[in-house]
Amino acid sequence: MSCSCHSHEKIKSIAILGGGPAASALATLLAREGVRVAILHRPRNAPLLVGESLVPAIIPILRKLGVEDEVRGFAKFKPGAIFNMNEFGDYPFTFKDFCGSLPDYAYNVPRLQFERTLLEAARRAGAKVFETEAKVERVTSTDKVKLSRETLDVVKEFLGGEPDLIADATGRARVLPKLFNIPSREGGRKDTALFAHLDQAEVYKDGYVHSSRLDYGWSWRIPLPGRVSLGIVIPSEHPPKHGTTPEERYDNLLKHDSVLSKATAGSKRITPVVRMLIVGVIGFVVMVACLYIAALSMRRISASSDSTDNVTPLPKKSKSKTKTRHESSGGFMERMEDRWRRRRDEDL
Repeated sequence: MSCSCHSHEKIKSIAILGGGPAASALATLLAREGVRVAILHRPRNAPLLVGESLVPAIIPILRKLGVEDEVRGFAKFKPGAIFNMNEFGDYPFTFKDFCGSLPDYAYNVPRLQFERTLLEAARRAGAKVFETEAKVERVTSTDKVKLSRETLDVVKEFLGGEPDLIADATGRARVLPKLFNIPSREGGRKDTALFAHLDQAEVYKDGYVHSSRLDYGWSWRIPLPGRVSLGIVIPSEHPPKHGTTPEERYDNLLKHDSVLSKATAGSKRITPVVRMLIVGVIGFVVMVACLYIAALSMRRISASSDSTDNVTPLPKKSKSKTKTRHESSGGFMERMEDRWRRRRDEDL
């Protein structure tokens, strides 16, 4: 952050680094307040982006930005989610069961279209988008930054000179933290994510997002209009066993994993495969952590309810194996928490 004005003076101009949802939301709200906002954003060239499944807490923000109706028009309505834990059972839940004052739904969105919608909202509010690389420099002997001369030449006419503030919304690119040599913490795991869109895949209910335990690692399935986003997160030593290119590895994993082969039977990949390196323990525990939170919420609901109207069991496979989420969540969560602690200790 850089400020050329005194702390008691009103901020009149800002340069925002990045053009994702956070940058666009900030730009829209500040521009509405009369701040001159420049967004420094180079259009993405990736065929796909992660971040396609929203949560209910995002809905009030979409409303405040005035874009929910537009987003609804190209998104898939998302009433809940399901966790597939193989021998431990399947655990579906609906947002309406525990969202409290929040909306009881969310959306699954084509990410690039979602970003374009938010960026256009910022433009309508008065922000200006400059399709240029955001270059910043540290002000000598201070903890402030400034735009490079090259970048300032692009925006100074619009901003009227140096911006009062510079906001870093570059996410994992970490432009300002890197400039100040602020380290990021990395865990011991180095997982690989392979991600693409399929023309179809098995889903529990329309709009429900799947987080599924695999033979090695886990996967997501996000229903989108006319397609399903499917990502595979596995230890990095496994993908090379399934081919040489991301496409070969992804396609072979769909065929050979016992869970994915059933869920994607008869499906066709309709996009290139995006490969990402996931550093730290998140690749293993994100699904378990989400399930833990959901289970705690469902325990609360179960304890406060006198009926089972809000229980959503899966279709029966057999009487001996049919479980509802309330009947099976306790012992399951204890086992999963113990397993997570062991894996965490191994990483540390």
